[in-house]
Amino acid sequence: MTQHKFGDGGCQCGKVRYRLSREPQTLYACHCSDCQKQSGRAFGTRIMHDSDETGQNVSIKAGSLDDTRESRPNAHIWLQSAQPWVSVDRSKYACFDTEPADRALNGKPATREPADG
Repeated sequence: MTQHKFGDGGCQCGKVRYRLSREPQTLYACHCSDCQKQSGRAFGTRIMHDSDETGQNVSIKAGSLDDTRESRPNAHIWLQSAQPWVSVDRSKYACFDTEPADRALNGKPATREPADG
């Protein structure tokens, strides 16, 4: 199958497949406890994307893309839940203690807010 411009992906067993029809809005490294549990890691990754069907934002796990080489987060969110040993370069990424008010950063740096602790 030919890779689509914005990305093809699917579940681990291969029974569910999807195709991104537009460029993703942003890619977050999420440190919330739900993403930690779902990924089995210190953080998960979430691609924010518009749905063609409803026009609403949908969240896709970046690891479900067939090709993840270009999947680079532009922000770290839910840092209040980050593992204490995780270090984030705050000069390189937008950082948020919780969910940012503007969930669609469109690949641009957001106004950085200091993370507590």
